[in-house]
Amino acid sequence: VSKDAGETWSRSVILPKFGLHALWSYDSSMLRPDGRKLIFLTGIEHEGGPLRPLVYRSLDDGTSFHFMSFITPRDDPSFSGCKQWYPRGIMLPNGRILCTIRMDRNSLSGDIWTEVYTSDDGGRTWQFLSRPTEFGAPAEPLLLSDGRIALVYTYRLPPYGIRAVISEDG
Repeated sequence: VSKDAGETWSRSVILPKFGLHALWSYDSSMLRPDGRKLIFLTGIEHEGGPLRPLVYRSLDDGTSFHFMSFITPRDDPSFSGCKQWYPRGIMLPNGRILCTIRMDRNSLSGDIWTEVYTSDDGGRTWQFLSRPTEFGAPAEPLLLSDGRIALVYTYRLPPYGIRAVISEDG
């Protein structure tokens, strides 16, 4: 944790697993207006279990973090054999949180896409919003100065590249 824009750093914080088998981080965090910090992670509930995106929160300036919620539903049959990872979150001016998730059934064949989930209660509960890419992920959501949202993502089929889609309605 740095409280001076990265000039100095505290000791690292060990995240408790809260009964999860494993956790991964992909450098996605945010600060809510109420001062609570959220970090977006990927976890496995049990050995051999599926990857699921989740949120931890800190109530004390990042000194400790606690499990808050899973982002995707637990037993959705459409996710069978699908990795769900690389969650990336942003907060919109109205307080809604958007989270993009890489959905990966088989990245070698191009069966990979991005889904967007929303939370209107600070990250406690999540709802599916859209699938903005048919092929390509992970996506990085960016709030533009004019209020539009850009999703920049990797396109993993020929012609390969980095692409973006724009939302004008949140």
